[in-house]
Amino acid sequence: MFRNVVVGLSGGVDSAVATLLLKRK
Repeated sequence: MFRNVVVGLSGGVDSAVATLLLKRK
């Protein structure tokens, strides 16, 4: 259960970073 939460958080962070990078260009 804890592992799934960590994976979900890291996935959300990756998505957020990707969005920021796309907006920067």
